[in-house]
Amino acid sequence: MALAASGLVNSVAFWAYGRALARGDLSLVLPLINLSPLVLLFSGWWLLGERPSPGSSVGVALLVVGSLLLARGAEPGVRLLQSPGARPMLLVAVLWGVAATFDKVGVQASGSLTWVALFNLVVAAGLLTPAWLQSGRKQGSVDPVAGAVGQPVGPQRLLLLCGLLLLCGLVGAVGMVSQMEALRSTAVVHVIAIKRLSTLFSAVVGVVWLGETRAGLRLPGASLMLAGAVRLLATAGGW
Repeated sequence: MALAASGLVNSVAFWAYGRALARGDLSLVLPLINLSPLVLLFSGWWLLGERPSPGSSVGVALLVVGSLLLARGAEPGVRLLQSPGARPMLLVAVLWGVAATFDKVGVQASGSLTWVALFNLVVAAGLLTPAWLQSGRKQGSVDPVAGAVGQPVGPQRLLLLCGLLLLCGLVGAVGMVSQMEALRSTAVVHVIAIKRLSTLFSAVVGVVWLGETRAGLRLPGASLMLAGAVRLLATAGGW
C-alpha cells in the first residue's frame, strides 16, 4: 500500500517538477521546493503520529524563510508567484511533503535498499508508461527541441553520456539510501528539512566557484537557513 501510494504521488510530482522547470526560471521556482517541510509538519503528524515540537517548528520556519530570502537575493525585483512555473512547483512541494511519510512507512517495513529499489521501479513505470504511449501516437514526428528523430550520436559522446548517467545514478542511489536510513532514526520532518539545505550549498557554489554577484543579498537568507538547521539538529539530538 505504501509503495503504491508513494509511487503514484512521486510520479505526479516528478511530472509537475518537469513542467515547472520548463515553464519558469530555475533560480526562481526551484526554491519553492523548500516549502515541503511545512507540509511535513502536518502530514507527518497526521499519517505517522509525529507531533512536531516547538523546536522543530521554529527550525523549519527558519529554513523555509531563509530559502525564500535566498531566492530573492538571486532574482531581486521579481515576484515569485508570477512565474508560470510557480504553481506546478507548489504542487511538487505539497506532494513531496506527503510522499516522504509513505517512504518512512515503506522503509520501516522493508529496509532501505529494498525500498529504494522497489520505489525507483514503480516511479519509473509510472513515468515511462505514459511517455511510451504518447510516443507511439507521435511516431516519426520531429521534436523542435531535440531535433530530428533518429539523429546519430557519435561513440565518444555516447560513452560520455553513459558515464554521466552511471555517475548520476550512483550518487543518487547513495543519497537516497542515506535519506532512507535517516528516516528510520528520526522524525521525517527533520530529515527533509535538513535535505533542503542543498539550496544553501548551491548558492555558496554559485558565489564562490561561479562568480555570481549579489552575495551580500543572500547573506540574511543563508544565516536563517543555518540557524534553522542548527535548531533542527539540536531538537533531533535532544539538546
